[in-house]
This record gives sequence, C-alpha cells and structure tokens, in this order.
Amino acid sequence: MDDKRKKFDELQKRYRLPSFNELNKQFDIDTIETDFPLRYVRKRISEFLEGYAGTIEDILYPDSALYVLYEYKTFNDAKKEALFEVYKRLMKLLRQSLAVSLVNSDQEDAKFIKAAYVQWSDIRKLLLPLAKDLVDCWEKEVNVKEELGYLG
Repeated sequence: MDDKRKKFDELQKRYRLPSFNELNKQFDIDTIETDFPLRYVRKRISEFLEGYAGTIEDILYPDSALYVLYEYKTFNDAKKEALFEVYKRLMKLLRQSLAVSLVNSDQEDAKFIKAAYVQWSDIRKLLLPLAKDLVDCWEKEVNVKEELGYLG
C-alpha cells in the first residue's frame, strides 16, 4: 500500500468514513493521486455526480443533439418533475462540494464524503428507473421531425 493510501486510511478512521473499497465501489475513486486524499475523493465524487446531473439536465433542457431530442420526447411531464427533484438533490451535493473546496479542510471534505455516500444510496434508487426508461425509449417511435426541420 502506498503512502497516499495509508494517509487516506488514517483519515478514514479519524473521520469515520466508509472504507476506500466501499467508496471506490460506489464512486469509482480508483487511486489517490494527491497528498490530500480527502480532497481527491471529494472531487472524484463530484465528477461522478456531475455525469448523472448532466444526463438529467439533457432531458429537462434539451439542446439540438439528436439523441437528446429523441429522449426528451419520451418523457412525460410527471417523469420530468420527478427527474427535477433528483436533479435538485444532485445539484445541492455539487454546490456543497464547491463550497467545501473553498475551505480546504479535511474535516469539511470528510463531512461532504459522508453526506454524499449516504445520499447516493437514495439517489441511485431514483436513477435506476431513469436508466431503464432511457434504454427502453430507443424501442419506441417518437416524432422529432419538428425539431429536425432545420436539417433539411
């Protein structure tokens, strides 16, 4: 085990964080590439959550990408409202990470990591139907011609 990982393990015990392996399993934190392991883990968690927030944002506020327009058309208003609630939770975590990044404190990084870990369990359950809907929508016929009219 390298020194950076040992430092994480010490901090993990001090702040009663989930284990590195459990955090890696949930957030793909892989390795620690800095002398500030909790900062690194917080950033990796934020990057991970940003991906899901971006997917939801595409559905709620589509741009002109064909796949986004197609997927947008398959979600009704009720599903979009539910997605917005998940989006709010993700964005709150992302903004908390932003605020913590300005403090540069292991204690604050640890608080964020614990909060994100706990909340991710619930958010993940809410995202599972979204993922299924996104897969299933590609088997449906959706009319996107009005959005594609400018293409020719």
